[in-house]
Amino acid sequence: MTKDENFCRVALLSRRPLRQLDLGDMDWPDRYVAGIIELQNGDQFQKVIFICIYGHAGDTVTARAHAQQIVQRVGHFALPCVIVGDFNLQMQDLSMILANGWAHSLDEPFEATGPLPPTCTGQRRIDFGLAHRMHATSVQHSPGVADHSLVTYSFPLDHTQSFVAPKRATVDVATAAEVAERWHLNDLSSFHFALERADVDAAWSALSNSAERALCSSLDGCRPRADAWDPRDTGVPHKAIAWKESLVLRQLRRLQRRVVQLTKQLDDRRLRSAIIRGAQHVRALFPCLDLDFLQSNLTEDQFQIRLSRLVEDLAHLINTREGSEQQARLVSWRTKMVSDPVAHRRWIKHRAHLKVMWEQMGPAVKSWMQVWNSKSASPPDFQSFLDMTPRPTQVACTLAITGVELVRAAKTMVGKACGPDSWRVEDLLLLPMEWWSLFADWCLQVEVSQRVGVKPELH
Repeated sequence: MTKDENFCRVALLSRRPLRQLDLGDMDWPDRYVAGIIELQNGDQFQKVIFICIYGHAGDTVTARAHAQQIVQRVGHFALPCVIVGDFNLQMQDLSMILANGWAHSLDEPFEATGPLPPTCTGQRRIDFGLAHRMHATSVQHSPGVADHSLVTYSFPLDHTQSFVAPKRATVDVATAAEVAERWHLNDLSSFHFALERADVDAAWSALSNSAERALCSSLDGCRPRADAWDPRDTGVPHKAIAWKESLVLRQLRRLQRRVVQLTKQLDDRRLRSAIIRGAQHVRALFPCLDLDFLQSNLTEDQFQIRLSRLVEDLAHLINTREGSEQQARLVSWRTKMVSDPVAHRRWIKHRAHLKVMWEQMGPAVKSWMQVWNSKSASPPDFQSFLDMTPRPTQVACTLAITGVELVRAAKTMVGKACGPDSWRVEDLLLLPMEWWSLFADWCLQVEVSQRVGVKPELH
């Protein structure tokens, strides 16, 4: 269905309070729906945009333009967002979105060990998700409506910090001659042994590791590019950098961290000097803080007693200051509600809307749960039709791949983004032709053995 012929209907269902978001004048407004949800992380709140999209079936150009328009428009809000739905496109059709950094694929972390399954009839995966500043921790697949599978992503909604890949060794060998010299020092017996046993995983690990040893001067503390990996959480930032806290409170927290560290390193003179230099502004505001003993010649017992007392004083001062600032923000909000009738009415309408929505959601959830929990249909007529359909004739195909052909193909990919293994084409092109010839042997073994590496665990 197109916009001129009929209307499509796209919906978002949420167990959390959700407010519909208008992205402005869109070319196909009936093919998307957007909502914004406020998530709580401790005592902080974060708004996240969720969008469901339905792309144009059989029209790749229009479907791609529709997806690009939505991604660009939602980027103006500068908020974390998740875009899911039936794009009627495959992920490679959205290369412009991914290459420009407007959004990233939610499937990418799970494709490190193999492709994800198709989601509709045929071999196409057209139901997936894009996101910005939101990263999925798992993906699951289950039978869905009609001929499409349901794709489920899980997110750590307690915070919206980024996930990162493992640390990789830096390619710092610039010339091809130096790379060739270093590469010939590799022992490739493990590669040939694995290739003879058709163990394509072990063979690729040996070949990739040989490339890293040739291109990188140091591998310490880095994860090999051939290893499988899971996204690593960057963690929630320290409370001291929260935007709503004053500069004074952040300075007090910084001083507290340094003093606590000093209790573990009593003989660290540089840390003492750093505390004294960094506490000048705080000492002027809070003369009650005793910091002079840091420059005195006290016995170790006396120094520990004074230091423990300073830690307690700082903790009490921070708690007091934090409470006063929270109270000040509450008073400011109440003052705004009293002095600004428009803001007051907006807040009352918002609360009333949430109450009505929750009251209406109960019966709807109960009725839809019966639909969602019903067993999927398996029409016998369709199965009999498949049984009668003749299979295509098998044709023997023998590939001939050479290192020269692989290098020629790789040169067409210069400037493209690297995959989950962090290999850039520009780096691999520095390797000698012998490496590419072995790579061609590996590709031929994959074709002969019909093994494409580790099969991911799909749910």
